Amino acid sequence: MTIICGKCEKEMKEIELKEYEFEDGIILDNVRAMQCPSGHVTFTEEQADILDI
Repeated sequence: MTIICGKCEKEMKEIELKEYEFEDGIILDNVRAMQCPSGHVTFTEEQADILDI
């Protein structure tokens, strides 16, 4: 499945963020996300479900 960035319209690839601030003061480690070559980050529905802590 190809995901296209809504901001720059470039193809996104799955990456692992070493740290991600989920909410103010809540830091998560090793989070899977999608990122385009321009650096924009988003989450698939499945990735977002995992973040739902």
